[in-house]
Amino acid sequence: MIQTNPAEPRTEALVLPRPNPGPEPWDDGGASAAWLLVSLVAAIALAWLARRLRGRRHPSFTPAALADDASPDEHLLALCDRLRADLAAKLGPTLRARTTEELAADPRVAQLLGDDLPRLAEILGEGDRLKFARRPIADLADRLPVWTAWAASRR
Repeated sequence: MIQTNPAEPRTEALVLPRPNPGPEPWDDGGASAAWLLVSLVAAIALAWLARRLRGRRHPSFTPAALADDASPDEHLLALCDRLRADLAAKLGPTLRARTTEELAADPRVAQLLGDDLPRLAEILGEGDRLKFARRPIADLADRLPVWTAWAASRR
Protein backbone atom coordinates (compact mmCIF):
# COMPACT_ATOMS: atom_id res chain seq x y z
CA MET A 1 0.00 0.00 0.00
CA ILE A 2 1.37 3.34 -1.04
CA GLN A 3 0.37 6.39 0.92
CA THR A 4 -0.55 9.28 -1.34
CA ASN A 5 -0.82 12.07 1.21
CA PRO A 6 2.01 12.17 3.77
CA ALA A 7 0.08 14.56 6.04
CA GLU A 8 -2.63 11.96 6.80
CA PRO A 9 -1.78 9.57 9.62
CA ARG A 10 -1.70 5.87 8.85
CA THR A 11 -4.49 3.96 10.55
CA GLU A 12 -3.67 0.42 9.47
CA ALA A 13 -1.53 -1.90 11.60
CA LEU A 14 1.65 -3.34 10.16
CA VAL A 15 1.54 -7.10 9.77
CA LEU A 16 4.77 -9.08 9.92
CA PRO A 17 5.36 -11.42 7.00
CA ARG A 18 5.29 -14.48 9.29
CA PRO A 19 4.50 -15.05 12.95
CA ASN A 20 7.32 -14.70 15.52
CA PRO A 21 7.90 -18.13 17.10
CA GLY A 22 9.70 -16.68 20.16
CA PRO A 23 13.03 -17.79 21.64
CA GLU A 24 14.67 -21.03 20.54
CA PRO A 25 14.25 -23.95 22.95
CA TRP A 26 17.26 -25.24 24.95
CA ASP A 27 19.14 -28.36 23.85
CA ASP A 28 18.53 -31.67 25.49
CA GLY A 29 22.00 -31.48 27.18
CA GLY A 30 24.17 -33.55 24.85
CA ALA A 31 26.26 -30.59 23.71
CA SER A 32 26.77 -29.30 27.25
CA ALA A 33 28.18 -32.69 28.32
CA ALA A 34 30.67 -32.53 25.45
CA TRP A 35 31.75 -29.00 26.48
CA LEU A 36 32.14 -30.18 30.06
CA LEU A 37 34.36 -33.05 28.93
CA VAL A 38 36.51 -30.79 26.72
CA SER A 39 36.88 -28.27 29.58
CA LEU A 40 37.89 -31.01 32.01
CA VAL A 41 40.54 -32.40 29.64
CA ALA A 42 41.91 -28.88 29.01
CA ALA A 43 42.10 -28.18 32.76
CA ILE A 44 43.98 -31.43 33.38
CA ALA A 45 46.40 -30.69 30.53
CA LEU A 46 47.09 -27.16 31.84
CA ALA A 47 47.64 -28.45 35.38
CA TRP A 48 50.09 -31.07 34.09
CA LEU A 49 51.95 -28.47 32.03
CA ALA A 50 52.15 -26.03 34.95
CA ARG A 51 53.51 -28.74 37.22
CA ARG A 52 56.15 -29.70 34.65
CA LEU A 53 57.25 -26.11 34.13
CA ARG A 54 57.40 -25.42 37.86
CA GLY A 55 60.17 -28.00 38.19
CA ARG A 56 62.24 -26.32 35.45
CA ARG A 57 62.06 -22.81 36.84
CA HIS A 58 65.58 -22.82 38.32
CA PRO A 59 67.65 -25.54 36.73
CA SER A 60 70.67 -26.63 38.67
CA PHE A 61 74.02 -26.79 36.98
CA THR A 62 76.68 -29.29 37.86
CA PRO A 63 79.88 -29.14 35.85
CA ALA A 64 80.83 -32.37 34.16
CA ALA A 65 83.74 -34.35 35.51
CA LEU A 66 86.86 -34.30 33.35
CA ALA A 67 88.68 -37.33 32.12
CA ASP A 68 92.18 -38.00 33.43
CA ASP A 69 93.75 -37.27 30.05
CA ALA A 70 91.99 -33.91 29.57
CA SER A 71 94.03 -31.06 28.13
CA PRO A 72 94.79 -27.87 30.08
CA ASP A 73 92.33 -26.07 27.82
CA GLU A 74 89.55 -28.41 28.92
CA HIS A 75 90.58 -27.97 32.56
CA LEU A 76 90.39 -24.18 32.20
CA LEU A 77 86.91 -24.33 30.63
CA ALA A 78 85.72 -26.70 33.37
CA LEU A 79 87.16 -24.35 36.00
CA CYS A 80 85.28 -21.41 34.45
CA ASP A 81 82.05 -23.42 34.43
CA ARG A 82 82.55 -24.36 38.07
CA LEU A 83 83.25 -20.76 39.11
CA ARG A 84 80.10 -19.56 37.30
CA ALA A 85 78.06 -22.36 38.88
CA ASP A 86 79.35 -21.44 42.35
CA LEU A 87 78.42 -17.79 41.82
CA ALA A 88 74.99 -18.79 40.55
CA ALA A 89 74.44 -21.00 43.59
CA LYS A 90 75.28 -18.13 45.93
CA LEU A 91 73.75 -15.16 44.10
CA GLY A 92 71.01 -16.66 41.93
CA PRO A 93 70.72 -18.46 38.60
CA THR A 94 70.57 -15.26 36.55
CA LEU A 95 74.33 -14.84 36.96
CA ARG A 96 74.90 -17.80 34.62
CA ALA A 97 73.74 -15.67 31.67
CA ARG A 98 76.02 -12.71 32.35
CA THR A 99 79.24 -11.94 30.57
CA THR A 100 82.57 -11.72 32.34
CA GLU A 101 82.51 -7.92 32.20
CA GLU A 102 79.00 -7.83 33.70
CA LEU A 103 80.07 -10.15 36.51
CA ALA A 104 83.10 -8.01 37.27
CA ALA A 105 80.92 -4.88 37.43
CA ASP A 106 78.19 -6.44 39.61
CA PRO A 107 78.31 -4.99 43.16
CA ARG A 108 76.98 -8.23 44.67
CA VAL A 109 79.86 -10.21 43.17
CA ALA A 110 82.32 -7.54 44.33
CA GLN A 111 80.91 -7.71 47.85
CA LEU A 112 81.08 -11.52 47.86
CA LEU A 113 84.65 -11.79 46.52
CA GLY A 114 86.20 -8.59 47.81
CA ASP A 115 89.87 -8.40 46.76
CA ASP A 116 89.58 -11.65 44.79
CA LEU A 117 87.37 -10.09 42.11
CA PRO A 118 90.32 -9.30 39.75
CA ARG A 119 91.44 -12.95 39.99
CA LEU A 120 87.94 -14.13 39.02
CA ALA A 121 87.83 -11.69 36.11
CA GLU A 122 91.28 -12.89 34.97
CA ILE A 123 90.30 -16.57 35.01
CA LEU A 124 86.95 -16.01 33.30
CA GLY A 125 88.52 -13.66 30.76
CA GLU A 126 91.15 -16.22 29.78
CA GLY A 127 88.43 -18.86 29.54
CA ASP A 128 86.40 -16.56 27.27
CA ARG A 129 89.41 -15.94 25.02
CA LEU A 130 89.99 -19.67 24.76
CA LYS A 131 86.35 -20.52 24.18
CA PHE A 132 85.30 -17.76 21.80
CA ALA A 133 88.48 -16.56 20.12
CA ARG A 134 90.08 -20.02 20.05
CA ARG A 135 93.31 -18.34 21.01
CA PRO A 136 95.70 -20.64 22.89
CA ILE A 137 97.16 -19.41 26.16
CA ALA A 138 100.96 -19.67 26.23
CA ASP A 139 101.62 -20.21 29.94
CA LEU A 140 98.35 -21.97 30.78
CA ALA A 141 100.06 -25.06 32.19
CA ASP A 142 101.88 -22.86 34.74
CA ARG A 143 98.90 -20.68 35.68
CA LEU A 144 96.22 -23.39 35.82
CA PRO A 145 97.37 -25.03 39.12
CA VAL A 146 97.42 -21.61 40.82
CA TRP A 147 93.92 -20.80 39.55
CA THR A 148 92.60 -24.22 40.54
CA ALA A 149 94.02 -23.86 44.06
CA TRP A 150 92.46 -20.38 44.35
CA ALA A 151 89.08 -21.70 43.20
CA ALA A 152 89.26 -24.58 45.70
CA SER A 153 90.00 -22.16 48.53
CA ARG A 154 86.92 -20.02 47.63
CA ARG A 155 84.44 -22.88 48.14
